[in-house]
Amino acid sequence: MITDDFSLMRGGPTYRAVHAVGRWLPGVRLSWLLAAVLCTIAFVPLAVLSWRDGTLLPGSVAMPLLADWFLIFRFLLALPLLVLAAAGADARLRAAMRQFGRSGLVPARVRPRFERILQGARRARDSWFPELACLLLAILPVIGRPLAPELVGAAYGASGDWQFAGGGHTAAGLWAEQVAAPLFRFVLLLWLWRFVLWSWLLWRFSRIHLALCAAHPDQAGGLAFLGQAQTRFVFLAAACGLVVSGYCINLLLYSGETLFGLRYLIVGYAAGATLALLAPLLPMAAPLARAKRHALFKYGLLGQRVARDFDRLWRRGGSESMLDSPSPSALADYGGGPYANVAAMHLVPVTRRNLLSLAFAATAPFVPMFFFAMSMDELAKRLFSILM
Repeated sequence: MITDDFSLMRGGPTYRAVHAVGRWLPGVRLSWLLAAVLCTIAFVPLAVLSWRDGTLLPGSVAMPLLADWFLIFRFLLALPLLVLAAAGADARLRAAMRQFGRSGLVPARVRPRFERILQGARRARDSWFPELACLLLAILPVIGRPLAPELVGAAYGASGDWQFAGGGHTAAGLWAEQVAAPLFRFVLLLWLWRFVLWSWLLWRFSRIHLALCAAHPDQAGGLAFLGQAQTRFVFLAAACGLVVSGYCINLLLYSGETLFGLRYLIVGYAAGATLALLAPLLPMAAPLARAKRHALFKYGLLGQRVARDFDRLWRRGGSESMLDSPSPSALADYGGGPYANVAAMHLVPVTRRNLLSLAFAATAPFVPMFFFAMSMDELAKRLFSILM
């Protein structure tokens, strides 16, 4: 019996620590509680310290805290999105793992190898080393690096006024760079680690000779469920897109940039994120192409025999009418069913809807930029001129 309870998210030191806390809070939705706690740690001290320094509200400095969109998008939008999306993503990915075991894709001769791959993934997920590496990478940028205004300006797309006063950094600036930013990076790196682990799993599965059905109606050899599972990573693309969008908004407001000047950054991110989300599915192209090639020969030969039998029958003639004979419908069913599915088989298990979902998640975070780049009246006039 193939193990089908593998979870990509439910494991590792961080999960075990959060789960241990959850045992003391029965009935509490841990994801919402964790998102609230992390946002509070990241943002509330910033607001309090900036209020004390007089840099919280607009009008106090050129870029106050509440008008720093890079910070707001990162700590109040992207951070909770990553936390809240984890449970839903895990449910879909677990369903995909169960599908491998229950759909007949794993023949008996490769089941031991399939199990070993899952065991290796489980050991990697539960290991301390990957998450320790994520923690070190999260805090590495602040170790031994001075908080210079020009460095913060480059990171924030502006001068970072609320972070610096009188030529030195403020307490809020210290908290942002040494506590809030590493916290966000750690959560983001945990997601990236899960993405890498999922990619490794699919790469290994592509090398064990799965029992692909080329005539499957999903036109992906029975692997279309992987495209559905892959869409769960849209939250990773959306969260990173929000961070990039906030950075671009700061450039628009405080550095004199224009939408036209930022077009390469926006388009490059949207295209790159979409391709990155598709990348884990690409190893499946080789076995799918092989299955399609073999099936085209096999079904082509069978179709040739069916067509020849049909041709001989009607050349010979008979008292039966064509409508009374089952042969025409059998030929039509064969040509419009199994063979058509094989001929239309995708080499990457992703549908157009899946692809649109990935592209939308990478692009949607940039929509708010239009409201900062032009007034509502100007935006309405341009939309009206385009539509009319």
